[in-house]
Amino acid sequence: MLFHPIPVALAAAIGLAACSQAAEQPGAGPSTDSPDEKVQAPELPPPPKQETGREVSVQNDLMDFSYSYPAKAGRIPELKEELDRRLDAARSDLERQANEDRSSAQERNYNYLRHSSATKWSVIADLPEWLSLASEFHLYFGGAHGIGGRESFVWNKNTDRAVNPADFFISSAALQGKAGDEICRILNIQRSERRDVDQPGEGTAWECVDVKKATIFFGSSNGEIFDRIGFYFAPYVAGGFAEGDYEIILPVDTGIMSVVAPQYRSAFATAR
Repeated sequence: MLFHPIPVALAAAIGLAACSQAAEQPGAGPSTDSPDEKVQAPELPPPPKQETGREVSVQNDLMDFSYSYPAKAGRIPELKEELDRRLDAARSDLERQANEDRSSAQERNYNYLRHSSATKWSVIADLPEWLSLASEFHLYFGGAHGIGGRESFVWNKNTDRAVNPADFFISSAALQGKAGDEICRILNIQRSERRDVDQPGEGTAWECVDVKKATIFFGSSNGEIFDRIGFYFAPYVAGGFAEGDYEIILPVDTGIMSVVAPQYRSAFATAR
């Protein structure tokens, strides 16, 4: 099953593949700063422009639908088939929901607000055996605001199947054990900045968040191996909706390597 968290610019996900900058920036690896020194979360470069493989747009009084994926994905027949299947399902789901809600609005004599669904897939990393992909999506079914998020999967070019990033590890608990403390440390730095306080506080608002609640992304600094891992937390997961989403990027280290499932270890290396 793929993850469905809430909106953010895909630039951060694409930045995982850009270079080894994230490992060198404060907040992206083990900290040597004093407790009183404020550490900045890693800033990522803008995403490279990607050639579009297919883009579908439908706009009418009932709904506003858009869906696209990059040419790199479209050139792999089985992956193109998978993404086209998802496109058709997303369009059918939106049309069905929109028709139901418009009929309900007419019966109850209130204004129907046009529903929308927008999804854009991008390539995060293109390795000889793997294609790491992520989508940004946004849905609106009436009300004060819509809901959005990300999905991610890694396409195995040898077996022509999608693999959930979480399945690359022995277990979520094992990954939490190796990456959880560093994720929590960086998360509280980001929380402090957004909440305009000098240091993390106490209580449930500052609790660590399990990696099971994250969308996971893999990136590469060299196009040969995965050496970056990103954890995306939706609003309401790591903070209130007004705080937005949170993203933590870590270099793959020996601890993370130790909990990669044996069948996938050849796809990873520690970051340099």
